[in-house]
Amino acid sequence: MSRVSLFRFGTSLAAATLLLACTSNGPGTGSGSTPTPTTTGNTTGGNQAVCTASISSGATVTTSKTATCLACSVTNPNNVIDSDPTNFASINLDLSLLTGGAGLAVKGPQGVTYPAGQIPGFTLFVPNALLVAATVLPQITISTALGSTAQESSTFSGVLTLDLLGLLSNNAPFYLGIKTTKPFDTVAISAAPIVAGALTTLNVVNACSDGTGVGVLSPLPTP
Repeated sequence: MSRVSLFRFGTSLAAATLLLACTSNGPGTGSGSTPTPTTTGNTTGGNQAVCTASISSGATVTTSKTATCLACSVTNPNNVIDSDPTNFASINLDLSLLTGGAGLAVKGPQGVTYPAGQIPGFTLFVPNALLVAATVLPQITISTALGSTAQESSTFSGVLTLDLLGLLSNNAPFYLGIKTTKPFDTVAISAAPIVAGALTTLNVVNACSDGTGVGVLSPLPTP
């Protein structure tokens, strides 16, 4: 596959939506498993927001990190495309330099192009134990590409207020996606530790070509 740099995706902002994910899966059993999701009151059309189309069979995943973040890493990246909702990949960040970052990109099956208008993204959760020490989310960017051409991206962050802590506590999954205006075959996520006190680990359960729901974070302004 053509490798698309996670840190060189286009800067055109799509309308972005943070979607709360709710599934019926029970708790996992291993150290790399996700706990029972916690539902919330955020709804769209009376239904809990979800990832509606995961990217798995025939997909490929690549990881990347910047040269300035030597201790950053992505572990178990293939868990994002294995169709098992009880495991996950982890994006691990280094706060010592507060530069650079890491991430992963998922390309759909060969020959598949997803249409404009969908909301691609990732189901995520934050390790509950890390919320105690963190004061802000890392800078998270969701991007799309078509072949080797960057399409659209949106960047998110947020201070861990009581409301946001309530949303993310107990390892509750949430879906982060962007409303696209261009077709794509790849969706990527990257995270960067922009300030001291940023959350250092972001767990990624799956990649999706579409999702639906209400937004609780706004994208950061275009540079």
